[in-house]
Amino acid sequence: MIRYNDNALGEFMNENKNWYTYAPNTNPWGIEHGLTHEIDVLDGKRSAIVKKTVVIVAVDENGDGTPVIEKWKLNKHNIFKRG
Repeated sequence: MIRYNDNALGEFMNENKNWYTYAPNTNPWGIEHGLTHEIDVLDGKRSAIVKKTVVIVAVDENGDGTPVIEKWKLNKHNIFKRG
């Protein structure tokens, strides 16, 4: 889901042809688990690591507090240039 965000670093389309924007992670739980980005999704934000061709995204949290991870392949990835 594309949402306007002043802090957005870029946008990507995953293998299901959905577009997302991403920004630096501000969530302490995500940062603690090494997830450096947050992506905008329909129900809010998810902690993730956005790479050139894949996104490693936390889709849930295990009972012990660790993230449940999915790997999404990217079809398109646009990195925003900062002036």
